[in-house]
Amino acid sequence: MHKKMLIRSRWHLPARHLALLALVFPLVLSSCGRDHREMRAETEVQMIAVAVLGFQSEYGYNPIPSGVDEPTIADVIPILLMDADSSIAEELNYMRIKFLDVSAHRRHEGAFMDPWGSPYRIRFAAQDSDYTEVNGTSVYDPVAVWSVGRNGKDEGGRGDDIISW
Repeated sequence: MHKKMLIRSRWHLPARHLALLALVFPLVLSSCGRDHREMRAETEVQMIAVAVLGFQSEYGYNPIPSGVDEPTIADVIPILLMDADSSIAEELNYMRIKFLDVSAHRRHEGAFMDPWGSPYRIRFAAQDSDYTEVNGTSVYDPVAVWSVGRNGKDEGGRGDDIISW
C-alpha cells in the first residue's frame, strides 16, 4: 500500500485565507499610493462635519458667533472644542459639551490646520435651506468642510481639495 504524500509548499494557504486576502488586498493597494496626509485630512473633514452636526442636534442652531456672516473655521473651532478661554464658546455651548478634540499643535490663531498647514474651510447652509454653495457647487448637507489639499489652493472642492460631502 502506498501512502499518499501531501506535499505542502511553504506558500500554501488554506482557501479561507485566500478569500480573506482577496478581500483585503484591494483595500491595501488603494491606500498604498495615497499620502498619509490625504487620509488624515479625509478623516478630519468628516470629524469636523460630525462635530457640527452634533452641535446642531444638541442646540438646534449652528455654532456661529452672532454678527458673523461668513464664519471661518477659526470662528467655529473654539465653540466645538468648548474652549474655556472663549466667552463666545461659553455663551453658545452653554452645556460645555466638547464636540471635537484637536491638539494645540494643530491649531494656529484659533484655526484647525490641515496636514499641509492651511486652515480647514467651512460653509453652512442657511437655516431655511437644505443646501449650501461652495464656489458654484451645490452641497446638499447642512455643513460643508474641506481642506485645500497639497497644493494649498482653495479650488472649492475641486482639484486636490479634500471634501466632507
